[in-house]
Amino acid sequence: MNLNIVKLVTGSNAKLDEASPQATVKISCSSSPAELDISCFMVGENGKVTSDDYFIFYNQPADPKRIVEFNAIDKYSGEFAIDLHALRQSAVAKCVFAATLDGPGTFADVRGCRISAAAANTELVYEINQSNAETSLVLAELYRHGEGFKLRAVGRGFHGGLKPLAEAHGVEVEDEEPENSSKTEAEVMQGHTEAAATYSGTGGSVAQETASRPPLNLTKIDLLKQKVGISLRKKNLEQEKARVAVVFDASGSMSGLYSRGVVQRAFERILAVAASMDDDGRLDVWFFATKS
Repeated sequence: MNLNIVKLVTGSNAKLDEASPQATVKISCSSSPAELDISCFMVGENGKVTSDDYFIFYNQPADPKRIVEFNAIDKYSGEFAIDLHALRQSAVAKCVFAATLDGPGTFADVRGCRISAAAANTELVYEINQSNAETSLVLAELYRHGEGFKLRAVGRGFHGGLKPLAEAHGVEVEDEEPENSSKTEAEVMQGHTEAAATYSGTGGSVAQETASRPPLNLTKIDLLKQKVGISLRKKNLEQEKARVAVVFDASGSMSGLYSRGVVQRAFERILAVAASMDDDGRLDVWFFATKS
């Protein structure tokens, strides 16, 4: 069975195979100065999400009806599984796919950035070749066309990272006061370092390396905290307080998870929960390790 590959240029569009009930949208790059944060905005006719539940990203990998589900492949790529039948029956007008650099540099420094949409025997491919001096990029949008869907190549950049990109599509992002954010960062990193220092076993080099890492990206934490706050409000738990703690396994067998950023991303999620729920505003951190 031959695959029909259609290459798009900025502003062009092409039709997905109408016979397919599913589509897979993949975003990737071959090299980047920072990790890619990949996202999808399921918007209405006004170009805005109806609620933050329809902002799909690493901390919210699916919408309530699981029409779109995100799977992170590695730090430079990820893909969305889309139920085209359910999308057709929904009030969503289009799905906007974007990527943000979680760190230094701009998309002018990114190489091999591309988005593809595959359904049945058709694959639509858009490769971003032009330089973009922005930190966020809308790559493409999947929109209704007759009884099916088309993919339009967009290539529009945003300055300022994920926050302005999310706000442009109707997502409410809460601003944190700088002095509070600095205090939170200092307290967490102090606990992080002290916890690593208390371990003196043979696995201590892993803990020492973890403790010496640069401070967390608090812009991301603010976004995560906002999502936690929304979840708590939905469950009527907004006023609840609890002690939040995290225990790190610094054993050698965990080195792959540390190097791929899996532990970092998990810690950022827990930090967001602590910022919303912890009873004294501090996140308790412990380490343990073995030789293995």
